[in-house]
Amino acid sequence: MIGVLGENGRLGYLRPSITVDEQFIDACEGHGDPETRFRFADRCVEDSCEHWSGVRCSLIGRLMTAGRDTGAAQSAELPRCAIRSACKWFSQEGSQACAICPVVVYRPA
Repeated sequence: MIGVLGENGRLGYLRPSITVDEQFIDACEGHGDPETRFRFADRCVEDSCEHWSGVRCSLIGRLMTAGRDTGAAQSAELPRCAIRSACKWFSQEGSQACAICPVVVYRPA
């Protein structure tokens, strides 16, 4: 888990990130969709992912285009993200990926 969505709709980043385990999942049960309150990330699996184009993630480009179309704002300051050094999106798109990240909902399969 990389962040918690606040009542004001802003994402509060966790440093360090928290590994989600069965205990966390059990605690969330019965309290609605965790994806509406928390932000999750997972490691990039490259060739094993439908969004991998052979050399890069194609999903972040589509998300950034959708974000521009909906008016997602680019902040001048990067958030204090715990996974930036390992983030595939950041390595591909730099700070532009950080602008759209807070509104992405990750639902692991």
